[in-house]
Amino acid sequence: MKSNSGFTLIELIITMSIIVVIAAVSVPGIFAYQKKQNEERVVLSFVNLYRNYQQLALSKDSTMKIQISSTNNFINFCDSSKCETLTTSTGLFGQDIIFNIDKYGNILNQALSPISSDLTFSSDNYIITINKYGGITKKAK
Repeated sequence: MKSNSGFTLIELIITMSIIVVIAAVSVPGIFAYQKKQNEERVVLSFVNLYRNYQQLALSKDSTMKIQISSTNNFINFCDSSKCETLTTSTGLFGQDIIFNIDKYGNILNQALSPISSDLTFSSDNYIITINKYGGITKKAK
């Protein structure tokens, strides 16, 4: 008498079909989670570098330049001697802008004149607001 042990072909096909369906359902969620985590990392890095350069402007008694390039996917933080570049995901803030921080912590436009209203940057999940006195806030949408 022959002993049959193992799985039939139908059982293997059904198991594989279930695995494929579960993978197809979960993969888009994993990619969305990774995109949100990357965005959060860049936003937090922006806020931290902004605060560091604001303090640097105060301590060096000089003006710092911040350039956001949504087109080329970077943010530059520059003082008179060096620039730090933060690479962003494609079009993270949706706009290109250059502004400056003076030695008092105030925000200036490209022509080094004080701005009259808040600067607001919006990404898919966050809103960053910098007021004309240099204060920065980050809110989730």
